[in-house]
Amino acid sequence: MYDYPQLKKDIDNRGVSILEVSNTTKEYIREMNKLSFKNMISSTGSLYLNLIDGYDTTLVSKMIYKIVDINKTMHVWHQFIGEGKKLTYKASDHERLETTQLEKDGSISYTENYDQKAIVLWYISGSYEKLTILRKWLVDNYKTSIFQMWYEIELQTNPGQGGVVVTKIHQELTKIYLELYKDLEEVQNFGREYNSDTTLAQTFRLQVYEEGCFISPHEDGNDGQCSMLLYTNEDYVEGMGGELVCTDSRPGRKKEITVPPTIGTLVIVDFKSNPTHAVNAIKEKDWLRTTIGCWWPPGKSYN
Repeated sequence: MYDYPQLKKDIDNRGVSILEVSNTTKEYIREMNKLSFKNMISSTGSLYLNLIDGYDTTLVSKMIYKIVDINKTMHVWHQFIGEGKKLTYKASDHERLETTQLEKDGSISYTENYDQKAIVLWYISGSYEKLTILRKWLVDNYKTSIFQMWYEIELQTNPGQGGVVVTKIHQELTKIYLELYKDLEEVQNFGREYNSDTTLAQTFRLQVYEEGCFISPHEDGNDGQCSMLLYTNEDYVEGMGGELVCTDSRPGRKKEITVPPTIGTLVIVDFKSNPTHAVNAIKEKDWLRTTIGCWWPPGKSYN
């Protein structure tokens, strides 16, 4: 069904391959799109925030105080999860996940006397409404200190999030991965058939981008084999933002590829070729750009 020889050629030539998934998989995506992503964010999701190295060192303190203020002043009722969940937060330096604590005297403590300047990744959980207030505050006041930002919902650890539909989508992505990378020893050890017990032991998530969310240009390095980005929006219109922009950064190969986030478009970014990639900031108010991200090989955790 897919032109694998051409897809492999594209990976070798530019580090990126693009295809349209089957109509059956598109129907699974449409079924998933009937879910309330806002409720999913409230129940099991988080606002992912990656700060730029050398960011304003006062931002962390101000952000935590803002979280405390939102929790104190805002109450939201959800039909299924009750009163709006308080915002909670964790921080990481890509190596270890650490928890910060706002003390009664107003100071901020870190486990193991952790260095505040080293913490650049933040995972903030709570009700969607509260997270949205925080997101807007960050975009309005500290956008230049942010490297990338989105809402994310881990799918492999939440079988109820989309149920069999999400599993079917992941099964299709697995088949494509196994065929494209079948010559690798890791893939041969992994097996050529889909196995829900082992295949889901990886980073497999739904990423939701709202006004102001973006990803700055970066390279992922040679850590792993590839990432798969499956776009799910049925309502994208040019000018909304959210386009993926890839550039082959190898010498003499500065070709730029721009991919609009339209339903059924699958982009495979090869880590060996390591192209630079970014996501344009969302410009449209009250629009959710949604992407299923799947990182290979299985059994490895990716930030």
